[in-house]
Amino acid sequence: MLSQTLFEWEVPFSVQICGIMGLGLLYAGSGDRYISDILLAEIGKLPV
Repeated sequence: MLSQTLFEWEVPFSVQICGIMGLGLLYAGSGDRYISDILLAEIGKLPV
């Protein structure tokens, strides 16, 4: 989903937690687990 970059971003732990909480709110609001699973897989990908 994301394009390759020439550098890695160091994402603070608090920002990672906010991203996971946002996914939880998305799932709670929509009830569509499929999109939540896709977005969670994108977060868990190792940088290329």
